[in-house]
Order: sequence, then structure tokens, then C-alpha cells
Amino acid sequence: MSLMADVGVFWVHNGRILGKARPLEEAQENVPGILDSLDSHADVWEGDGSFLASYPELHGMEYQNVPRGRVLYSRIQERPVVYMDRTLFTAESKRRIATYFGFYASQAMWRTDPHYTTDPSDLGCLFGGDAD
Repeated sequence: MSLMADVGVFWVHNGRILGKARPLEEAQENVPGILDSLDSHADVWEGDGSFLASYPELHGMEYQNVPRGRVLYSRIQERPVVYMDRTLFTAESKRRIATYFGFYASQAMWRTDPHYTTDPSDLGCLFGGDAD
């Protein structure tokens, strides 16, 4: 039996998952065998960030300054693939992310990606700026 889970973008702030989960039926397959949400972090943060109302300390912050990630679904392996900031690699963060997207943490493949970082030197390299 295959596992069904939602896909989407997320952030982790003060132990809470903020984001947008979408059912697989709404996902698209831009890479063969990988289902992904149409949502981008920037669009959700700026245009659909109703969750920000509960966290006034986040107003004025850029989306890349809060630890974040993305949940995809591998049709080949029939399991979620989670790319996220390396600061989130704790059992508790994984459990919370998995619960938010509707799967068990042990069922997912957990990965890092240089785009999902809050490290100032990494951000400087990504955005072409000085790391200082």
C-alpha cells in the first residue's frame, strides 16, 4: 500500500510549523516521479501568510530568515521527501513537520539543500552578497 501525504512549503518558528500543505491531487510533476506543490516560499510568506498574524515578531522579516523547507512526494519510492534547513534536523522538528503534512517521520526521506538555510554566510553566497 502506498503512503499518501500532503506536499508544500513550511517554516518552523518557536517549535510551531507554519506553512501551506496541499493534497497530492493538487501537486504537479515537474521532475519525473516527484510531486511538488505549486507554492513558493516567497508567495506564501508575502501573499498568503495569514499565519503571520499570530506572530507579530515575524512582521518585516524576510522569508529566508526563518528556518524552512519543502515537502515533496516520490512516486517511485512512494514516500515523502523533505528538504529543509539543517538546523531543523531534530527528532521533534521532524515529528512536527510530518504531523503537519500527514505522515510519520520514519516514512520520509530527510534531506538538506543549500536553498533552505538560515546561515548568514550561506545566504550571502546564495544571494551574491558579502557574508559579513
